[in-house]
Amino acid sequence: MAKRILVPLYRKIDLDVFFHMIMPVLSEKDEITLFHVIQVPITTAMDRELFSKELEEANKWLEEMAKELMDKGLNVRTRVVMSRDIAEAIAREGEEENHDVIFMLKRRRKSLKRIFQRSISSKVSELSRKPVITLLVDKI
Repeated sequence: MAKRILVPLYRKIDLDVFFHMIMPVLSEKDEITLFHVIQVPITTAMDRELFSKELEEANKWLEEMAKELMDKGLNVRTRVVMSRDIAEAIAREGEEENHDVIFMLKRRRKSLKRIFQRSISSKVSELSRKPVITLLVDKI
């Protein structure tokens, strides 16, 4: 049975490393959604025109990544949204688009940030009813 896999990304990543990490959980019928959230400050209107440059840039690098993954035989689509809260947007996307799993790449955080801030992946796992697979990566 095909799975729908949501992969939130904050920037363009090394696709060879990503491909080797995600391959063990994939079958050829699975659909991967490369997903990016543009965070909108609370003091700014949620107007797509104000963020047109960011939306265009994010769509461009996601499409480049999707093309490379499709060339490797994967079924990939992309999506960019705007939100005030990144974790809420990821969890909502998982629910509304009926993904089976959320596959998150987590960076090692600096000591003070780790103490005072919760990570986006931990917030997503609390908010989502979908399983969240988190991989700690140093360089990707």
